[in-house]
Parts: sequence; C-alpha cells; structure tokens
Amino acid sequence: MIYCVNEFDEEPIMLINSHIGIDDEDGMGIDSAIFQRELLYLDSLGKKRIQVWINSIGGVIVDGYNIISAILNTKTPVDTYNVGLSASIAGVIFMCGRDRYMNDYALFMTHPPQGSSDSKVKDFLQDSLTTLLSAKSDITKEMVNELMMLDTFLNADGCKEKGFCTEVKKTNEMNLKDVTNHSIIFKEANKITNKLLITNKPSMLKLTNKLGLVDGANEDAILDSISKMQNRFETEKEALKTELESVKTEKNTLVLEVDELKNTALIEKCTNLIKGFAQDGKIKDEPETVEKWVNFAKIDFDGTKDVLEGLPINKVAVKIETTVVDSDLPKASYLTEKLREITNRKK
Repeated sequence: MIYCVNEFDEEPIMLINSHIGIDDEDGMGIDSAIFQRELLYLDSLGKKRIQVWINSIGGVIVDGYNIISAILNTKTPVDTYNVGLSASIAGVIFMCGRDRYMNDYALFMTHPPQGSSDSKVKDFLQDSLTTLLSAKSDITKEMVNELMMLDTFLNADGCKEKGFCTEVKKTNEMNLKDVTNHSIIFKEANKITNKLLITNKPSMLKLTNKLGLVDGANEDAILDSISKMQNRFETEKEALKTELESVKTEKNTLVLEVDELKNTALIEKCTNLIKGFAQDGKIKDEPETVEKWVNFAKIDFDGTKDVLEGLPINKVAVKIETTVVDSDLPKASYLTEKLREITNRKK
C-alpha cells in the first residue's frame, strides 16, 4: 500500500503528507483515487479504527472530495490528526474525522475556493464547503463563510473553541523520543507552511497594489482601504440614483411635450380635412358639425375621410336676386339721350 503505514495493525495509520492532486510546479502529490481505494480496503478488513495523519497545504478540491467521501462513509471509525498544517481542502479533510486531534503547535487554514474563473462554480463550491465545515463544527455556515473569506489561520486552541477539533494534544505529554523519530514530519510542516505563505504573497502584492498600498501593508490597512472604497462606492451610487431620477423626470417631460405636439398636429390635420369637405358642400359648415367630424377624424382619420368622400354634395345654390323694371320708367336709351343733351348745354 502507498499511503498506509501499517495495514496489518488494528489501528492502521494513513498519511496525507503532501499536496493533494496534481500541482503545476510540484507534479502529483497525494493521488486521491488511490488513497480512497486503500481507505475503503482497510474498512473492509474490520479494523478497530483508522487514523489519518494530515500535514498538507491542500490542493485540488475535486480530488479532496474523493478522500472526504471515503472518510464519511466507512463503517470503521476514522479519526483525523492535524500533525502540522491542515490547509485549504486538507483542512476540510481533517474536519471529516469522527474525532479530530490537533497537536498544540499545529495550524488550520481555510480560504475561498480557487482555481476557477467562473464565479458561479466558486459560489457552488463555497456553499458546499461551508455546509460541510459547519456541520462538523460548532459554528454556523455564515460564520464559516466569513472565516473562509478572510483566509483565516487558526491555532489548536482556536480550532477547539470553534469545534474544528475535538481534542488538543499537548507536546509535553507526547513521547518525545517518538516525536524526535518523526521530526521529518515537523520539518516538512515548516517547509509547507513557508511555501504556503510564499505562494500567497503574490496575491497579497496584487491586492495591495490594486488598493494603492505599500507592499506588506497589514490587515488593518487593507480593511481600512476597502472600507473607504465601499464608502466611495455608496456615495457614487447615491449620486447616480439621483441623476437617474433627474433624467427620468426630464424624459417624462419631453414625452409629454412630444405627445402634446403630436396631438396639436393631429387636431390641425383633422380640422383642415373637415373644413375642406365643408367647403365642398359635403357637410354643413357649422361649428358643431365640424367639431363632431373632427373628433371622428382624430380616432380614425382614413376611415372618416373615406366616409366623407362618399357623401353627395349638399350645398345650397346661391340665390340670384332679380329686379323687376317698372314699365312706366324711362328706357335706358332714353336716359342716355337726356344725359347727353344736358352735357351739351353746359358747353
């Protein structure tokens, strides 16, 4: 077996002492499929219990789920031991043990899921991990989520307080000779811890640069800068809301003005149409009649036009006045002659 130290013992020990899955720089670490198969094989042998010793920076979440599922579904009790560092998905694996022992010098670290640019995938993984961690601890999902978002490191006492571990093993109570024999584990713990801190440093450098802070800015400075950004965001958001309301009001005013202009133009168009028909004698040229037909035209211009065009002309012919000439009055030619005669006399 690869990961089991003593498969024939009643309490075999399995080791997670490297990164989990494949790393771009360090290659294959713990092969979760093989680890899962070995753990399930030990479970089939009817052991008293199985110990899983963990000293790992974590790794690929999906690979971690292989180990998690095996620990949670065995008939044999599986107890986990944090013997140095249980970080990232390795910390979640540690939390899956029935009893969770943590050396007093050991560290636990949790952070949000990484490795995917898809925010929805990250959200689903975050919810999955917080569900598991809260179920195995004494704190709520919301509290777990807050710890993860802050990239939290916890010592043994902090883990015990939150229910992340069930027992803290004191160094002065351990077999010192045995600890010395396993010093390679503790050296590896220091190596992994340093690698984790170095690995995270570029991310912090990008963050501090983005916030306009000097390299190495502490947590309080980063939080203060983020708070100021949030305040600016809220101020700008309120200003934009006010501006948006102003734009909406201006838009509504313009819409009313346009509607009024359209209505005025329509009334003028309909009035001209109806007056034209009135002049043509299609309808009576009276204010009430014209107004009635204008209202029809406003509702259906083309239909009203068609109706009026089909009406017969009903205009009354102009009455010509005639004058009856009295037969006793002088004829026109007689008056003309008398006028000529008077004119000649004056000469």
